Amino acid sequence: METNVLVTSDNIEYVKSIGAETIDMVLTSPPYDALRTYDKSSSVDLHSLGKELYRVLKDGSFCIMVINDQTKDYGKSLTTFKTTIDWCDNIGFKLFECVIYNRQGTEGAWWKGRFRVDHEYVLIFLKGKRPSIFNKEPLKIPSKHGGKTMTGANIRNSDGTRSGSRQVHINELKCPGTVMDFGNTCGGESQLKSQHPAVFPNRLALDMVECFSRPGEIVLDPFNGSGTTTLAAQSSGRKYIGIDISEEYTKIAERRHETEFIFRTPVQLNCSICEASKPTADFECDSKGFPITRFCKACSHSEMISRDMEQCASCRESYPNSFFYHYPLRFDEATGHRLSPKKKICLSCKES
Repeated sequence: METNVLVTSDNIEYVKSIGAETIDMVLTSPPYDALRTYDKSSSVDLHSLGKELYRVLKDGSFCIMVINDQTKDYGKSLTTFKTTIDWCDNIGFKLFECVIYNRQGTEGAWWKGRFRVDHEYVLIFLKGKRPSIFNKEPLKIPSKHGGKTMTGANIRNSDGTRSGSRQVHINELKCPGTVMDFGNTCGGESQLKSQHPAVFPNRLALDMVECFSRPGEIVLDPFNGSGTTTLAAQSSGRKYIGIDISEEYTKIAERRHETEFIFRTPVQLNCSICEASKPTADFECDSKGFPITRFCKACSHSEMISRDMEQCASCRESYPNSFFYHYPLRFDEATGHRLSPKKKICLSCKES
């Protein structure tokens, strides 16, 4: 089977030529409910395609579909829900999870008769009894209260009683959960990509590919369009097969593969001392690359002041506690956490 290819073909016919249980992951977004006009694709047979995708996927692998529903005569088409039930009841998939892609719909005067649509569904289907991989580490984002120990987590038990509050240490990073923010890419992340009428974010593709496949494995997109799925696979060291019925879009995907690369923006953290937002690489990290302090390397290399001295936020000189205007700027010398909620200045700086 040839990999690292972008082909112009009917997707069902092409997938039929692929051997059984040879694909490690599928990520796609079909042209659902004719919300966009595509060459030769006014009719999409998701049932027949689903059967072929199930056949070619390996046991324990995932098929991920970005999809939504058309509104007509004030009612939803229910394509998302009908497809989910059909693929699970009639084809054999399990619905592993339904993620909400929060895309922040565009404001407009035509949103008068209903709510603005701010989301799409990311249906994650599993073939087999259990996943062969689920790696959410690359997807993690900074915790709002990372590094702190807080009191809470009063959990209600199944019998109605509560477990009682307890102290919980908040991890520096957390899983984004089932509502994910990727922004609205209608403006395009590249000029080439914007030539396609319906795209999804580069980071959505990269997150899904890195979470549900391994380097060297094969990722398939039967509605490849501008090539975001296959570009994410190429950028993260996976093999890929991209199929689209439009030769125009296949050429766009080819040009993107030649000129673009999808990279993961480093997670940003705010230093507790200088308060600058910096990538995690600028912090002391553990063996997995996760920050273990809340102060950057530049600040950690500077001499920490003792508890009976304070550092002026203006001149940066250290003075006894009594030499400050109002409350001084204080840091915990062990963790670098700022103990005083506001920056304060010494009496000399105040008078000058």
